[in-house]
Formats: sequence, C-alpha cells, structure tokens
Amino acid sequence: MDPLGDVQTAEPAAEPARMSRRQTLTLISMASVNFSSMLCYSILGPFFPNEAVKKGASQTVVGLIFGCYAICNLIGSLVLGRYIVQIGTKFMLVAGLFVSSGCTIMFGLLDRAPAGPTFVALCFIVRSVDAVGFAAAMTSTFAMTAKIFPNNVATVLVSQAAFVLLARRSRSSRGDRNVSCVFLQGSLEIFTGLGLILGPPVGGWFYHSFGYEVPFMLLGCLLLVMVPFNIYVLPSIEADPSKDSFLRLLSHVKVLLICFVIFTLSSGLGFFDATLSLFAMKTVGEDAPVASLWR
Repeated sequence: MDPLGDVQTAEPAAEPARMSRRQTLTLISMASVNFSSMLCYSILGPFFPNEAVKKGASQTVVGLIFGCYAICNLIGSLVLGRYIVQIGTKFMLVAGLFVSSGCTIMFGLLDRAPAGPTFVALCFIVRSVDAVGFAAAMTSTFAMTAKIFPNNVATVLVSQAAFVLLARRSRSSRGDRNVSCVFLQGSLEIFTGLGLILGPPVGGWFYHSFGYEVPFMLLGCLLLVMVPFNIYVLPSIEADPSKDSFLRLLSHVKVLLICFVIFTLSSGLGFFDATLSLFAMKTVGEDAPVASLWR
C-alpha cells in the first residue's frame, strides 16, 4: 500500500496560453474605450461648476447636473443590459461612443447658450443623453470582454473596489488561471483609472489656455475617432439571451456587499465633483490648472 496514495501531488502549473490576435485587438479596443470615456467624464470637474455659477446656476443645480449623469447612467445600464443581446454588443458599443462623442462636443458649445433656465435645461439634456451613451459603451465592453475571454466571466463584473479582494481570493482558491483573468480585467481598470486621473488636469490646462470649448471639442473628436477604429477592430459576437434574473443576482450577500462598497465610494467621489473645484478656485484663485490638481 502506498503511504502517499492519499496525498495529492501538486502538478506544475501550465504556462498561460498566449492571447490570440482577436483577443489582443479586443483588449486594446476595450482599454481605449475605458480610457477615453472616463477622460471625457472627468474633464469638466475643475472648471464647469465655476462656469455654471457664472451662468446663473446655483451650487445645488450644479450638483443635480452631476447627479443626473449618474442616474441616467444607472437606468441606461439596466435597460441596455437587458436588451444587449437583441441590440448587438458591437453595435451598442459603437453607437454609444458616437452618442457620447456628439454630446461631449455639444456640451462644449453650451457657453454660447443664454444664461439662466435655458443653460440649465440644456446641461441636463446633453448630460443625460451622454450618460446613456456612456452606459451603452461601458456595458458593451464588459459583455464583449466576458465573451471573448471566457475564463473572465466572473472577474469582468468586479469593480476597482473589489479588485484586490478578489485577486487574493482567486490566488488562494482558484489557481493561476483565474488570477491571470483578474489581472486582465485589472489592466482595463488601469486605463479607467488613468482616464479619471488625467481628465481633471488636462481639462483644467486646456480651459486655462484655450477657453471653455476647446477641451470638449478635442475629447469629443477623440471619441469620434474611436468609432471607425472599433468598427474595424471588434468582432461581431452572437449570444443567446440569458434566463437569469437580475434580482436573483442581488439576492447574494456578496453581491450586495460589493454594491454597497461601490455605492459608498462613488458617493464620496460624486460629492467632490460639484463642490471641490469651487472651493479650490476660491482658495488658489482662478488658476484652473492648479485647482484641477486638487482632484
């Protein structure tokens, strides 16, 4: 009788397979979408509240303008996620980028709108439509990444808040393959973070150097260039509609905990969006590049 018969011998970990050309191009495309979208999202933080106050909007209204983006993004993500199979993942992503680019350019023209209720109403409309386009693009990136990288289904849905926790858990209980999947999504989150980091200083510098319109025009054109690039690069994906319920997903305690963490972190960041730049400009003056570094 072999005394080591009941002992499981550790097998050497297989080397991870190299990504195919399709996977590499998809990863580049998803990273560029994450980066450019978050860059356009965060660019208006340093200077827009001050411009809106000059146009007659109160700080409460400025906060509502930022808040309507999040609300429309939430609703758009739920609705578009429900019908993403019928609409098509690639079409939804390309259409979302096109809508977001157009709204970004139009938002740069709002300084020509009359002050008062007209300006406020146009801000709400353009910002809300932009949020729906952003929701379409980001929802499609998660779905497409999960489809092309089948080992990523569990990890593509995690946020930056849960990334470290899930990486440690995967390293100890699921093997090296899933760890590499977590790092794959982590690489996409790196570009998301870079967009959020570079948006405020880039926007503040362009605003200080060229005025209100130029930052939105440049970044809107950047998103517009991404449209034909993604049409050429991204593959067409066919999928069957899932029978799983979103409410059933929320019945899991771990999912609710992740949602709570995301909600808490996003609330803190959203609070600073509408207030910090005004405080910074009052403290350091009208130097938008310096004020943008506070973010």
